[in-house]
Amino acid sequence: MTGVAQLLAAGGESAPVQRVRNYYLTDRTASPRPRDFLTAMRRADDLCLRWTGPAGNRFVRKVDAGWECAEYDRVCGRKAVTDLDADRLREWLRERPPELVAYHEVQSAFEETGPPGDTLPASVATDGGPRPDEPVRVESYLELLGDPGLGRPDADALADALPAGPGRVVVSLPLALAEEVPLESVAGSDRVFTAEAVADRETEQARYLRQDARGCLVPKREARYYELAEGASVDSDCSESGSEAAGSL
Repeated sequence: MTGVAQLLAAGGESAPVQRVRNYYLTDRTASPRPRDFLTAMRRADDLCLRWTGPAGNRFVRKVDAGWECAEYDRVCGRKAVTDLDADRLREWLRERPPELVAYHEVQSAFEETGPPGDTLPASVATDGGPRPDEPVRVESYLELLGDPGLGRPDADALADALPAGPGRVVVSLPLALAEEVPLESVAGSDRVFTAEAVADRETEQARYLRQDARGCLVPKREARYYELAEGASVDSDCSESGSEAAGSL
């Protein structure tokens, strides 16, 4: 499933979209203008806004005809999905900053027969849903080759990069994100990077990765981190030789 940062990356490099992306990656410490959110939602398909509170939940998305709002009133136990005027949406954005979520995470809120906003799945209960906090622990090169999310060049690049060394990480990114980060990828791949993880610049949504003078926030949900399992070794040449030998028997 595509996450918020990947949706925004696919939305282009315009200043409004970048301001909204910084807002997301820095745990809403940045301050985009209301029209920046509207621009980002027009350019990033399936990007939604969410406001939550004791009285209920509110979700907004862009549709062909304009804007659509889904609201659940906890006091009355009532759910409604209605059209929304852009001026009213701007007022809400000025009054209170929203959370950013992907449509697939909150789709049921916009369905008349779906669950109300406060009974959405647990993956929607917090910003961005479940995060890949645990790195992928690699046992062998063949394991990398068997990963459906990796192409052969990426598997080779990961094999070359592991282990990363103290204080460093090995990460693969979706191509849309990989193309916009200022980091240098591992030779042979456009999506695999090794970098220093700067703990004191980490946010709830992103880790700060640095290569010498280059550095950036990398969204946690879209990134996949890799570690070498204890006692394991990853050697693509040896693995290929062993496979060929076994195939010749």
